[in-house]
Amino acid sequence: LSLFATLTNAAGRNDGGISIGKEGRKLGVTLSGSNIGKCAVNGTCFSSLDYQNDERCTFTVSEGGLLDVILFDIHATWYCLDWLTVGGTKYCRTSGPQGVTVSAGEEIMWESDDFYTKDGFEICVVDPCVASNSPSADGSDGNFYCVNGGIAGGLPGSCTCTCPTRFDGLNCATCAAGYSGEDCSAEPCQATSSPTDNGSDGSFYCINGGEGGGTTGSCTCTNCNTGFWGSSCQLTGHHVYHITDLFNTVSNMADTWQVTHTGNSIMPLGDTTVLDVGEYKCSEGLCANPTSILYTKDLFGAMKCVDDNGSCLLDGENTRRGMKVEGTDEQLLSIRAIIFKDGSSDKGGGVWIWYNAIVDLSLCDFSDCKATGGGAIFVASSGTIVNLFGTSFTGNSATGLGDDVHMDGGTITVHNTCPSPFSSKPPNQGSALDTHGTIEGSLFSFTDCYDDPCVASNSPSDDGSDGNFYCANGGVVSGVVRYCTCTSCDTGFGGPHCDSCPIGYSGTPPDDCTPDHCQATSTSTDDGSNGNFYCVNGGDIGGATGNCTCTCESENWGKNCQKTNHQIDSMTSLFNKVSNSNLLENTGKNIMQSGDNATMVVGDFKCTDGTCASSEIMLGTLDLAGEVKCSEDSAQCVLNGENARQVMNVDGTGDNKLSLRAITFKNGLYGAGGGIQIFGGAIVDIVLCVFSQCRATTIAHFYGDGAGGGAMFVQGSETSVDIYMTRFSGNLADSGEGDDIFRAGDPTITIHQTCHSPYTSAEATQGDALDTSNLLTTSSAYNYYCHYVCPPGQYNPTLGSTSSSCSSCPAGKHSYFEGSTACLQNVHSVDSMTELFNK
Repeated sequence: LSLFATLTNAAGRNDGGISIGKEGRKLGVTLSGSNIGKCAVNGTCFSSLDYQNDERCTFTVSEGGLLDVILFDIHATWYCLDWLTVGGTKYCRTSGPQGVTVSAGEEIMWESDDFYTKDGFEICVVDPCVASNSPSADGSDGNFYCVNGGIAGGLPGSCTCTCPTRFDGLNCATCAAGYSGEDCSAEPCQATSSPTDNGSDGSFYCINGGEGGGTTGSCTCTNCNTGFWGSSCQLTGHHVYHITDLFNTVSNMADTWQVTHTGNSIMPLGDTTVLDVGEYKCSEGLCANPTSILYTKDLFGAMKCVDDNGSCLLDGENTRRGMKVEGTDEQLLSIRAIIFKDGSSDKGGGVWIWYNAIVDLSLCDFSDCKATGGGAIFVASSGTIVNLFGTSFTGNSATGLGDDVHMDGGTITVHNTCPSPFSSKPPNQGSALDTHGTIEGSLFSFTDCYDDPCVASNSPSDDGSDGNFYCANGGVVSGVVRYCTCTSCDTGFGGPHCDSCPIGYSGTPPDDCTPDHCQATSTSTDDGSNGNFYCVNGGDIGGATGNCTCTCESENWGKNCQKTNHQIDSMTSLFNKVSNSNLLENTGKNIMQSGDNATMVVGDFKCTDGTCASSEIMLGTLDLAGEVKCSEDSAQCVLNGENARQVMNVDGTGDNKLSLRAITFKNGLYGAGGGIQIFGGAIVDIVLCVFSQCRATTIAHFYGDGAGGGAMFVQGSETSVDIYMTRFSGNLADSGEGDDIFRAGDPTITIHQTCHSPYTSAEATQGDALDTSNLLTTSSAYNYYCHYVCPPGQYNPTLGSTSSSCSSCPAGKHSYFEGSTACLQNVHSVDSMTELFNK
């Protein structure tokens, strides 16, 4: 039996609030307070009708639900004089907490003052509406017809149905604008000139020659007219996505004494370069020189991040400053919303501004930069003018003066205001700056100038205008109010809200998008992210979108079968494929293309068995990149200098990398670097190699600061060598300077204590210390093994990880050193004095 009644007085109101509770709810609301007054509860309803002065009541909800306001009239002027507090929000006047969600145990506070009173309030806690698939469910009892994934909401008698993408109508039973058919599939997008058209209904803002494409919810605007860019071709300027693009657009210094490289498509003076969100670092592309990522000369205009929240990062990788600005031709260069991180140089680890440049730094951040003077910023020259707006500094350091800013000439002003369009918003003042020189303004970090960040919402109607932005399927919301984006969607989803299937996926969004089979193409930029994958030279395409494969024929290799694998079985064939230097007596006749792979068969390679570069050098390379390796990782391919020649001479690698893998450099002999000499800005990886019994003979200072390096001689400030899992034994420098490695002219040499692919899961074992000269650090200068170290007389041909991997050397061979992976020394048996004398 369910009883419904409301007891009222002659005025038609419940006198004291004694309503019978709503049907179906067994737990009510309890009452407590220091001065209850006319506060009352009955079942799931609570009230204070015709309330008195100075009432103080607390209503405790026993069972969660929604608040249904029957009456609400509370005294207020321009602020609340009496109030009901729900969830921390005060309610007064006639706007009660209709539809507000409350949970079990939540307390609702009521308080009146000692002045005027009003009619009061009566509120009940009710169950929310629930979805039903019955067309007759009209919501009067809380059951409401709501289909196609709609989410029921509201109170009984006023239920709502919030529709997912593709569906619309009171009950989500019809197709939304831009969708059609039985399954409400997305229609092709239509280009418009209205900036508010975001493609959610198939109409998409696309101007300046842009070509509209895609389908509703995943519209695109591509092929903009020259000089325009952006999601709707609405922006002008030069848009860059990669460090090489940025360098080519901005870094215009052409003095070859100052820089190694100059950009090849510099923006016109006064233009704007816009960086896409991401990291920009020299290890992934071209930069100006070994000390600066970018170097500008008399360039003016603007360089800025696409987002004002500073998500574009210039990473100096603790080896270069972010930017050097030499003059701006008496015009303004604006640098906006850029993070300068881990910059390192002698002056200004983040940026060095001089030569009468005029520069604004707005919304930038300088983090963990270091220098001798001005860890973050160094300013010089009397006519130089620098203004800072909303720019922050953290963790910068200088071994000299000015961890953050060093002024050695000119004018620097740190403003305590935000730049346009946020000039009306006061910034947050941070920590004090560490500076040197006379610097004007407020010497503090300043942050938070831009609008509040966007917040993810699960409501498809939230478009970011108030900062709430619909973002589904793992999408990450970024941007600021009115400029929200939803990126990093779960694999298989795309569109502005991550609720549609991108190219290369198919299914029924917003929940079902599966990858399509990959398709082979001849376009080198096709990476498989949309199902199209660069696969050439007869490669067999496989996999699905996002995980494409290209299986090569035997003569090709690389993930796209784009590289040729040259098989080498003799000294002459090795010379002809690799030794391309025209500075020596002989040059190879069939040199591999830069980036190719030369694979040597197991065996000895020596000049007495074939052609070599000269009477002093076995192999000489000039700007050659790619890989030269042994067919086995046990380093049983032996380049034998026969105590007469340097094994290898590497002069540059043409801005790319040369990898030498599993090669034994044995019995090399030369003035410096009997095994190998690396110079000319070469970038070289030496992996799983062995340097054995190599010798450097020069004692005089022919090479500048001395010479040595029995095994390896590395020279030049732009030269970089990475050494992995490589062993040195029995090498000698006659000068006494680095039996194993000699460093000259400030190159970068890194001896890694980790194992290289495919042995990265193994833990490296440290062996004997190396004998080196001039290394910046010797803490890692040891032999390293990523396999079980077998004793002398045994070897580990499989690079196994246990003692069972060790084998005894075959007859006539021996390994004199621990950790050997091959038995490279011959054993000679003698049975007479004469034979012993001859040996």
